[in-house]
Amino acid sequence: MSVLVIDSPWDTAFNDFEFNPKQFPNAQEMIDYIHGMGNKLVLWITPFTNVRSWVEVEGQKDRASNFDYADRNGYFAKDSEGNTMIVTWWKGDGGMIDFTNEDAKEWWQDQHKKLIEMGVDGFKTDDGEYVPYAAHFSNGKSGREMHNLYSLLYNEAIYEALNSSIDEHILFARSGFAGSQKYPAVWAGDQEGSFNYRDGLPAVIIAGQNMGMSGFSIWSPDIGGYRTPPDKNCFIRWAQFGCFSPIMQIHGQNREPWKFDDETVEIYRKYAKMHNSLFPYSYTYAKIANETGLPIMRPLVLLYPEDQNTYNQDFEYFFGNEFLVAPIYQNTTQRAVYLPDGEWIDYWNGTAYQGKQEVRYHAPLDKMPLFVKSGAIIPMISEKVDTLVPKSMVKDPTVVSFDDMKSLLILDVYPKGKSEFVMYDDTSFKCKEKSSGLDFKISRAPCERTYLLKVRLSDKPNTVKTGWRTLPEVDSVERFLATNEGWVWDELSSGVLIKITLKESGKLKLK
Repeated sequence: MSVLVIDSPWDTAFNDFEFNPKQFPNAQEMIDYIHGMGNKLVLWITPFTNVRSWVEVEGQKDRASNFDYADRNGYFAKDSEGNTMIVTWWKGDGGMIDFTNEDAKEWWQDQHKKLIEMGVDGFKTDDGEYVPYAAHFSNGKSGREMHNLYSLLYNEAIYEALNSSIDEHILFARSGFAGSQKYPAVWAGDQEGSFNYRDGLPAVIIAGQNMGMSGFSIWSPDIGGYRTPPDKNCFIRWAQFGCFSPIMQIHGQNREPWKFDDETVEIYRKYAKMHNSLFPYSYTYAKIANETGLPIMRPLVLLYPEDQNTYNQDFEYFFGNEFLVAPIYQNTTQRAVYLPDGEWIDYWNGTAYQGKQEVRYHAPLDKMPLFVKSGAIIPMISEKVDTLVPKSMVKDPTVVSFDDMKSLLILDVYPKGKSEFVMYDDTSFKCKEKSSGLDFKISRAPCERTYLLKVRLSDKPNTVKTGWRTLPEVDSVERFLATNEGWVWDELSSGVLIKITLKESGKLKLK
């Protein structure tokens, strides 16, 4: 886990930006502890400052302490008489910040900067879509005219406050409009925890693809939904989908894996570790999304527009170019999966399938249909990594940060003809099948690394060389993992494992 979100209520009144001392007797100590455990901290907010709040916990107050100041200075949207419009929303009644008023925007940003100075790393910007049509804003527009634009200005204000204060931050938004794509990230809102096509797991599988095609690449669903609690099967299937979403996150009450049973915890841990280990791969595609607009979650039709069979494949998608993901979206253990042109490898057992066909896939509860395109080179980090935050922030010696394992990179290689993968740091990996064996080249690495290659092959090679040097063959996987350099044939994964340390570049030849 790398990010902890504190949802509502956390402040003394909505939104006075003061930690409730009954909930958090020493807020600064708590923030430091969260950081020390290897987590960034995100706080929930909305664009209202309340004059009357729903009191949900001890220590909460009815009226926000900063309401009167904002009211006197005209920082809220107005009614037809020019007075502050009091808006009823789902946490009480309050004034809606007028982001078209530059003074109001600056004041609002200053409220957040106090929290940023304490160590808060981001904000979950809930709401933003409830704009009364009768409201009036400083730019002369009505609430009806501002309905869509308001959410863009809301998120823009928070993004600017974060960006001017700290280098690494996140905005996690609910609402948006054209232009909001430049203020990542976005979550899917409040679905029910079910397999319902209208507003359950199937709906968010489609939503994630639609968001990507609309330019919102950094997106996430609430695992298990939010409004109604999921059963065990629904939660696990949603977690598997979450693993292959740009952000994997749980939100809502009674959705922690341990609230179900030990099996759920083990399955969730498996996919959470997998999501974390795919960081170099996912971050590469996040960088591509930033540079080109191509999403991380890619509908089949985006990559295979000439294949009409991809046009109605709503419940499978590509994660990057290399993974074909087909979540189980109903309470079953089977589904049909369409494979487009090419050769596709079952990630779990290595079975190869030719494309342009539909296959029937059996997926027990701990498995989701997952295929890798032949030719793929997938960079990964060790599953021992607990957090992606910098080592300098982590104080708990039992927490393994990305920096602790940065010198080790795992490469999952599926040879097919000639292929290349360029990682986010410009490291290039090239694989080429030849009649005499296999060539693998690493170049432009920015630092010395140890590489652990998992090369999927049907036959055991006789030798593995780097330059003129022959790497030693090790007689067991256990001894291979303990050695600094060498290779071993792994019958279980039907492939060869290779370990080698290189500075910037190097070549491997398998014969």
